[in-house]
Amino acid sequence: MIAALEEFTKPITSAQDIQVTDQSEITRLGPSLPKPVTNLVSDGFMLLVLSIIVLNNNNLSRSDLATILNKKFHLKFKETERYELFNNDNLSNYLTELVKQEYLSQLDISEEVVGNGNKKKRGGSRISKANAQAKDESLLILSLGRRTITEFTKEGFINYLRQIYSHWDENNLQTKAENTLEQLFISSITTTE
Repeated sequence: MIAALEEFTKPITSAQDIQVTDQSEITRLGPSLPKPVTNLVSDGFMLLVLSIIVLNNNNLSRSDLATILNKKFHLKFKETERYELFNNDNLSNYLTELVKQEYLSQLDISEEVVGNGNKKKRGGSRISKANAQAKDESLLILSLGRRTITEFTKEGFINYLRQIYSHWDENNLQTKAENTLEQLFISSITTTE
């Protein structure tokens, strides 16, 4: 992703850098200019999250996602800090919103107390609702949701991944992604029939 950004962007050092005389591009300064945080940027971040989950076999805890964003992409989000990228919310609430919109599904694997006071593992299935809120985000497992599988094709996802990951062929990423997506798209076809 960083390589793609470097290819299509350049540093802005002065107002002259964003003034263009060609009518097909930006020609004025001020509030009507595109802001750094737009729906396009937000959608790009959502695709990054989805791709990370795919490359982790469609099974990734919220805390592991935050770690990957920090270590691999140098995106460190403080737990309670609000960011414009997330519509002035924090990462946890942003992920909850993606679950509500069914781009992600979530499984709470924390223990729950049953009637006699004993604890047992939840045996439930993945839920597409955002009501699973374990205190420990490492116990909330994310996977691609119904809407993601409906709105994206397997081939489109592979092409997107190929563009954002510079070491696509070297690290067996294509095989890993194809296997994960193959399982997802096959299971989505059998559940809808």
